[in-house]
Amino acid sequence: MKIRATIVQTPDASTLEVLEDHVITVDDDGVITDVSRSTDDSATGLSPVERLPDGVILIPGLVDTHIHASQWPQLGIGLDLPLDEWLFTY
Repeated sequence: MKIRATIVQTPDASTLEVLEDHVITVDDDGVITDVSRSTDDSATGLSPVERLPDGVILIPGLVDTHIHASQWPQLGIGLDLPLDEWLFTY
């Protein structure tokens, strides 16, 4: 599968890249095999290319956007254990 979009990636811990009009290639197992610049859909090979709408970005990889920071002010309030102990216990 090939997807053409604006791609945001972090190749290392100190780098953020915004790649406009790039194609990401994903194999049948869901593994990203290539990220490349493309201005012509016909130049991307035999696979059809899905183009994401303008204003939509693609963030490849495992991205955990799940946080519980808003719970920390509640630490120990109304519970029999402090929040961090409660989370580990239950």
